[in-house]
Amino acid sequence: MVLLHITNGDAVAEKLREAGIGGTVLPWREDYTEGPVAPLMEEPAIRQKRGAFLEETYGIPQVLYAGACDTQEAALAHAAAQGEEIVLWMEHDLFDQTMQACLLHRLARLEAEGTAPPLRLQLVTIGSYPGIEPFHGLGQLTAQQLAELYPGRRPVSAKALALGRQAWEAYASPDPRSVEALLQADTAALPFLREAFAAHLSRFPSTADGLGLIERAALQAVSAGIHHLPPLFAAATNPLPLLGIGDLAFWAYLHRMSIGPAPLIRLSIPDGLPRYENPGLLRGITAHLTPDGQDVLAGKADYVKLGGVDRLLGGVHLAGTVMWRWNPDSQRLVKGG
Repeated sequence: MVLLHITNGDAVAEKLREAGIGGTVLPWREDYTEGPVAPLMEEPAIRQKRGAFLEETYGIPQVLYAGACDTQEAALAHAAAQGEEIVLWMEHDLFDQTMQACLLHRLARLEAEGTAPPLRLQLVTIGSYPGIEPFHGLGQLTAQQLAELYPGRRPVSAKALALGRQAWEAYASPDPRSVEALLQADTAALPFLREAFAAHLSRFPSTADGLGLIERAALQAVSAGIHHLPPLFAAATNPLPLLGIGDLAFWAYLHRMSIGPAPLIRLSIPDGLPRYENPGLLRGITAHLTPDGQDVLAGKADYVKLGGVDRLLGGVHLAGTVMWRWNPDSQRLVKGG
């Protein structure tokens, strides 16, 4: 049987190869939770915009990103065209659920366009594992444990495929109400999609203080006396397992809060913030709240009103001071300053 496994990155891919299940393993090297996205991610315009963002924000060379996209998209299209069985290995968090939605969107279009025969899709997806607490993802499992999950894979139904396509279009839309509408529909065909996409909305600036969920968690950790980067990353992100935040993304959050007309934190950076293939001197970097940071965290000031915002969340571009915000009381988005 010709078989293609798609994993959420290289760590799981390597263990899956060790598991001896058979087939080809393709690590999907993307993080759709950050940076520009669009319904058709293979289009040159969005590829260029995304490559520029990744290079500027994380130090990932554009040529490296473009090459990785070409390789993985060609492998996906080839497997679909040849009628191979394709198995997606995905977790419960936003990192994986956006990746899953994007892949299902792409595969559904290949099938609809007649580029591929009827798809043979399977899904291995979990949100917990016995004996592993807290559970963050498949990367915590051994090769043997991954192999034991394989017999429990489930076919991706036509309903699940359609839901994945709808989910990606909602996430990539410039109007975040598309995600709210998605969450009002039946999402049972993809069991972890609802909670992950709901967590995505909590990343929008709050009506209370202008902070998103991640910014607030970082400021709270600093305020609690955690100033060095490695423990700060753990303290801020461990309570947010539904977001699946990586270290480079978290450093970018810290950097954004340390610049602009009203910085919320002050960073001591002897050797620069960590970037791709250049981790820097992590233990030499510390973060402390500024007076504005203390006021915002205390609810005495609003982060957006202090310094404005220029931020991408899914397909939404938040800019200036008039934008979409998240009301934590009503659990709804509102539009306003």
